[in-house]
Amino acid sequence: MKYGTLVFALAAILFAGCATAQKSYQTTTTVSPAGLKQYAIDMTIQATGEDGKQDVLSTPKITVMAGKEGQVRVCDEREENGVICTVLVEEKENRLEALTTILVKEDGRTILNTSQKTLVNR
Repeated sequence: MKYGTLVFALAAILFAGCATAQKSYQTTTTVSPAGLKQYAIDMTIQATGEDGKQDVLSTPKITVMAGKEGQVRVCDEREENGVICTVLVEEKENRLEALTTILVKEDGRTILNTSQKTLVNR
């Protein structure tokens, strides 16, 4: 009897955990040369809902000059809902360094804030 109760309790905990799964996010960033000291950055931000369905939230694109920060804002007027992407590409002696930051907001709350530094040897 004790084992049956334990199995039932574990099953209930596992089921509850599955029922309360939260949204997850995936981001990809591609940096490409776009001219003399210019770089094109393509980003994709996806959300995977509780039901497992993937939705593309935004696919911002920006071209920046080396050493100059660029920003794309895809959001409502009050910036309570949307995506804000910041990019800085620096040319070093033998490599490029691209720092990208992606911020996702829903109902005024930051739900994703991620940064990534990409190094590319030349």
